Parts: sequence; C-alpha cells; structure tokens
Amino acid sequence: MTRLGSLFRAEDQQYLPFIAAAVFFGLIVGFPLGFTLAHAAAQGSNLGGRWQPLVQAHGHLQLVGWVGLFVMGMGYRLVPRFTGVRIRPAALVPLTFVLMASGLALRAWAQPFADETPLAAVFVASAALEAAGTLVFSGVVLRCLATGRREAFLYSPFFAAGAVWAAVAALLPSWAQEGGRAQRPHGEGHDQRQIDGDGQIPGHGTPP
Repeated sequence: MTRLGSLFRAEDQQYLPFIAAAVFFGLIVGFPLGFTLAHAAAQGSNLGGRWQPLVQAHGHLQLVGWVGLFVMGMGYRLVPRFTGVRIRPAALVPLTFVLMASGLALRAWAQPFADETPLAAVFVASAALEAAGTLVFSGVVLRCLATGRREAFLYSPFFAAGAVWAAVAALLPSWAQEGGRAQRPHGEGHDQRQIDGDGQIPGHGTPP
C-alpha cells in the first residue's frame, strides 16, 4: 500500500496503477476465465448453469477491466500534459482507481451468482461503483479540456467525446450496456428443456 500511495503522489506515475490493474483484470483474471469457458463449451458443460453469466463477467473484465482501466490511466497521464492543467484535487485520481477496481472485483465475484438475493445487491453495488469512478474520470477530463490551453493539434474534440460518452454509458444500467439483463444461472430445479435435432422437446411427443 505504501508503494501504491507513492505512485499516486508522483504525478508522472499516477497512471501506473491503472495499467497494472488493467493487466491484472485482463490477463490474470480474464484470460484464464475465458480459457475455462471455452473448455467448458467444448466439453458440453454449462458449469452448473452459470456459463452465460460467467461469459458476461468475462466480457466485462476485458472491456472495462482491460481496455477501460488502460484508457483511464493514459487519460490521466496525457490530458493534463496536453492542456497544461493539473488535476485538483489530486485525490480524484486514486479515488477513480479505488472505485473502478473495487467495482470490477465485486462484479466478477457477484455476477455469476446474481440470482441469489445477497449477491444481487453486491452486483448492483458493483455497477454503482464503476459508474461513480467513470463519472469522476469524465469530469476531470472535461475540466482539463475546458480550462486548459488550446493547441494546433485538435485533440480536444476526441478527448471530450470519449469523456462524454463514457459518462453516458456510466449512467445506463450495467445490464443495458450489455444488451440485456444479466443471465440468471439455471440450477437443477429450473426448466432447461431444449429442442432436439428432430424438432422434439425431450419428454414430449412430436409437435403437431
């Protein structure tokens, strides 16, 4: 923790925890999870009915954990330098990191079990934490662009568009970002009927 705190205190190194976390969530957590899911699919296993929510968790780790944290880290490094504006208060950078990292960790843990009441609340809390972290980041970027110097290189519209759309996405429910509600795991007590190759539902007669 002392080493992490020293990185956030040094303005030229504040991006490093974001890059490290991106590698952790994308490669250390996300890559083995993706391999496990692919292996399970090849074996015809649904991992106890939790294959679909685990796929969603894996996709979220890659999109927000790997890409999102990397973009945030580099944004905190580049935008203040391009605009000549220092981030104030400086605590906004570690605050963003804590919100995003905790939200991602809780999401990866809770989403496969979101059909269970206590963890459903954790799942919602994880989305709120990520949304808060994204809004803090977007606010910092937009403030730097609004108050900083203007250069001949027209980077501002691109940075501003990214910050605005990140904020918009953060305000949407997490299940809306992924095209639907989190898949509810199917245990043994759920109806898991499937149509076989002859167009029949197992246990039922030939369809009329």
